[in-house]
Amino acid sequence: MIKRMISLILAVLLTVGFAACGSEETEGQSSPVKENTSAVSKKPKAEESSQKEESSAAQSSVQDDTETEYTDPEPSQGLDAYAFPADHPHEGKDLTVFDGIYRAEAPTEDFDETWVEITGFNDFILLEYFGVMEGSVCSFEAEEFWPDDGWYTDTDADAVSGKSQRFSSMGPDGYYGLPEACGICLTADGVRLDRNGETEELIRDSGLTGGHTDAETMRSVLGDSARFDFDEQHHNFDAVGSWGYWNGISAMNLQLLEDGTFRLFRKYAGEPIEVYKGVYGFAGNSAGLAVYAERAGFGGEPYIADIEWYIDELGINLMDTDDVFFDEDVSFWAVDYDFFTGLNRDRAVGYVFESLCEEGEYTDQYDTTYLYSYRLPKFYGSDHAALEEINDAILSDYMPIIEGEFNAMDIGEFLSYDYVAYEIDAYEGVLFLHVYAYTYDWEEHSVFYIDTETMEPIEPVEMLRRIGITETEFLDTVRERAREVFEMTFSEIPEEEREAYGYDECLEETVSETCVNVDLPVFVDHFGDIRVYLRISSPAGSGTMYVPEYPFGLSDTGIGIG
Repeated sequence: MIKRMISLILAVLLTVGFAACGSEETEGQSSPVKENTSAVSKKPKAEESSQKEESSAAQSSVQDDTETEYTDPEPSQGLDAYAFPADHPHEGKDLTVFDGIYRAEAPTEDFDETWVEITGFNDFILLEYFGVMEGSVCSFEAEEFWPDDGWYTDTDADAVSGKSQRFSSMGPDGYYGLPEACGICLTADGVRLDRNGETEELIRDSGLTGGHTDAETMRSVLGDSARFDFDEQHHNFDAVGSWGYWNGISAMNLQLLEDGTFRLFRKYAGEPIEVYKGVYGFAGNSAGLAVYAERAGFGGEPYIADIEWYIDELGINLMDTDDVFFDEDVSFWAVDYDFFTGLNRDRAVGYVFESLCEEGEYTDQYDTTYLYSYRLPKFYGSDHAALEEINDAILSDYMPIIEGEFNAMDIGEFLSYDYVAYEIDAYEGVLFLHVYAYTYDWEEHSVFYIDTETMEPIEPVEMLRRIGITETEFLDTVRERAREVFEMTFSEIPEEEREAYGYDECLEETVSETCVNVDLPVFVDHFGDIRVYLRISSPAGSGTMYVPEYPFGLSDTGIGIG
């Protein structure tokens, strides 16, 4: 239930030897072909790892309305994190104008009434839907609304266009489908929602109080619990206030208010936001924090936890012994503003979910132990032909690999692939999906480029145009870097032995059109850092190998992760 705090970090090793991959390609993607590279001594290990999220006390300033300056943490802190933005990102503009509880115009076949609670945050709007049936109220669905770029420059914030996605505990894991165009506008009686030509009127009703369990009942449950010695007099203590965390791919905000109100907001790139609302108290004078909260869009399920905490020079540190809200220790630092995700829309919304996720440990009959992880993405929207073709291509290319590995486990044989994984990011209206498979001497890559507005695949040359690079510039820069990597990698081959190894022929192939072309796998992260998988021909007789490189350099804000 609780999501792990994941920093997606792919290690890039520029050393001798990398795993092989073929050159068979189709339009809009690089299809993997297996090649032998047994002569190599080292390869890049691009792996997705769970990294404990820690906070930094350093805070940066907002340069203008659209760019945030990031500062590196002090080396003594030992943190690999970004500084949290210190100011309101859209000063003078406010999405809270839509805040309120609304009643749908007419009953539906599922409920006697439908209520919608709207909450505006610094960079998005949350809509929570409640169904009323025979006097019983249930939070059954929630929706994220992400405004179009530039909404904060408009003089009128009473009508905003953007994209939205719904999610629920009663639906699939993740969002219901792809983000859809949406608009929200204040009216004399409430708000109007416009989705793909369909209009829904919501009437503001000040008599509605929301559909979650009331605070008094929540406190009563905590007070009656044998696990907690709930005492309201301990609300006024050092931890009262608003606490934040942000690392570039996830944001959290913890609010412990003086009246005993508990709020937790958590957003990971590409995943539905988690919003918990409830109450808190303390177990006497101890460091125990008792919490009762309910999650937006997830019915009335109670989330009750006993959380240990302490405050140090960095901020507040929480240890959720029951893994209810956090499945590892978390550190926040004090903030003086409302929740801000720091994500642009293309990174905030979700395009894929995991159609397969299998992880574990395996020991073969030769006593070799493997940590394996097989994860495959699948695009939302089964009615979208182009995306379905990509889904089918991913399955046809990678499921045989995974099935082969599980067959090997069944008979105790060694594994050919340690893991299959993927990464996804968006830049300049292009969605980059990179699917890959790695083991000690094999490597596969498939990269897809999709227009985030139309969700149609685009050709590599169009992708380059979007990110501001001409085809000629790309080929010239990549060719020069390929030459440098080749010469650096095989520099230890003595001059007198190079002819025997075919050194000159391999170098010629490395900089030829065979290895330098626009169909090379390219992945661009949200900072605009361009990772190209160079094809290097190996004098060791192992064919060609893919080497991840940043031939166009790294941005000041990017750190080359992905």
